[in-house]
Amino acid sequence: LTVSIIFRSCPMGFNLSEQLGKCICAERLQKYTQECNIQHQTIHRQHGSSFWVGVDNKSKGLILHPHCPFDYCTDETVEFPLNNTDRQCQSNRSGVLCGACKTGYSLALGSSQCLSDCSNKFLSLLVPFAAAGLILAIFLFVCDLTVAKGTISGLIFYANILAVNRSIFFPPGKQNILTFFIAWLNLDFGIKTCFFRSLDVYTKTWLQFAFPLYIWLLVVLIILFAKKSTVFANIIGNTNPIAVLATLFLLSYTKLLRTIMASFSFTILSYPNGDRVVWLYDGNIGYWDGRHVALLLVSLLVFLIFFLPYMLFLLCGQWIQSKLQLRWLSQRKQLYMRSFLDVHYAPYKVRHRYWTGLLLLLRFLMLLLSTIINIHSPQDPHTKLLVVLVVVSILLLWAWSSYGVYKKRYLDILEGSFLVNLIVLIGGTYQIKVSGGNQAALVHTSVGVSLTTLIGIVIATEKRRLKKLLVHICHLNQSNYNIIEDDTLPAQQAVEEEPLIAPQAIEEEPSPAPQAVVTVEINHRHPSDQTSESRDNALKLVSSEYY
Repeated sequence: LTVSIIFRSCPMGFNLSEQLGKCICAERLQKYTQECNIQHQTIHRQHGSSFWVGVDNKSKGLILHPHCPFDYCTDETVEFPLNNTDRQCQSNRSGVLCGACKTGYSLALGSSQCLSDCSNKFLSLLVPFAAAGLILAIFLFVCDLTVAKGTISGLIFYANILAVNRSIFFPPGKQNILTFFIAWLNLDFGIKTCFFRSLDVYTKTWLQFAFPLYIWLLVVLIILFAKKSTVFANIIGNTNPIAVLATLFLLSYTKLLRTIMASFSFTILSYPNGDRVVWLYDGNIGYWDGRHVALLLVSLLVFLIFFLPYMLFLLCGQWIQSKLQLRWLSQRKQLYMRSFLDVHYAPYKVRHRYWTGLLLLLRFLMLLLSTIINIHSPQDPHTKLLVVLVVVSILLLWAWSSYGVYKKRYLDILEGSFLVNLIVLIGGTYQIKVSGGNQAALVHTSVGVSLTTLIGIVIATEKRRLKKLLVHICHLNQSNYNIIEDDTLPAQQAVEEEPLIAPQAIEEEPSPAPQAVVTVEINHRHPSDQTSESRDNALKLVSSEYY
């Protein structure tokens, strides 16, 4: 009796165990999971796991990475065969590190999800996006919510910290007005929608540069148009246009910095024949390879031309002005530079004019730390939370130990309230990550408090401006009423008394001086020809001479 036995090698992803006498998970895969089903040739990915497994079609070997990018891979338990590794991706994503969309899907704006049925008709959204930028600029002009007032600096810092740590504070879920509020404060779209067909993360990264640059240009055009149109200038009010432009720079700072950090982010994939460096947000694109080079160069250029000078000048501007005196610049450029620095320094005490620059530096350091943690351990939020908690707490104690950094005490209280709100949110989130709890309710409460505070700031600001406007209108109306009374009453008296004066003029010597003065002043000092101040002075003169 002859028995033919055919020994087959273990399939890809499995190795033969001499002790067990069966195929088990490959040695490279055992670092991430011990559950491999040889019968169905599948790999088991547990709930909360962050690793990603792929197949290299050239070498027919495994591609491994310990951490899938945030919101790319599913958090649910999944069992998938190695010929269909896209099952570990979520939101219709596919490819290396789930960095691309499935065929026929396009990446959405305001989200990392891939949507179907996207067409180029959605390019019409450019119209409302352009209108949104115009509304934002006019809103800042009309309400005078600028860095020169100091009322929203704490709110912007609060929103920026939440955006930098979005993966912790805003886990994937439904969007609402509060998430939109934080997104809009960071100049993000915030609305999940198609834009055009086949949009991918590479093209979307380029688009992140477009909106801030658009609103900067918009403010410049508004300034130029206001010089030409008096009506439009009255609409936008007396707000300093440089202060509005500086406010938009501050709003754009974190958004553009996040885009630059995303452009420079990379990760290392473990291939069968060695390691390869790829772009973190699309593993299908090699790092510093092909089209990624252009994105890196532009990001580096924006960082060197805008971010570094902007941060350093606001941090050290007071010292630069006093010590170096900007002598290498022309007088006009010195004037522009000092005007730009002055609108940032306006609300602060002299010795604390570095405060805006310090907050920019902290944003940069925390975003850099967040990027590093996202590369090495994106599923471990505790380190980031502790670092941010410590930094914000030290910042708050520093400000209060200095008896305030602002000239007006209520601005210190206002900014301190945002920092306290942020500390409570971070501490509560840390406790929820450790012990469990309702993260969404905590975030919504915190953001709701900030939104309510902003509404209160707008109402208080507009109430003061409205009160001044009403006082001015009442004063103007009273002045006009007094002018009309003073103009008409003497004239009527002159007409009524004319018959009585005429006989006296025949018998006695005429005394025309009072009448001549009254006639001249009435004819030449009409309310429509002079300012209220000059008219009041003229009427006082006429009244004194007449009576």
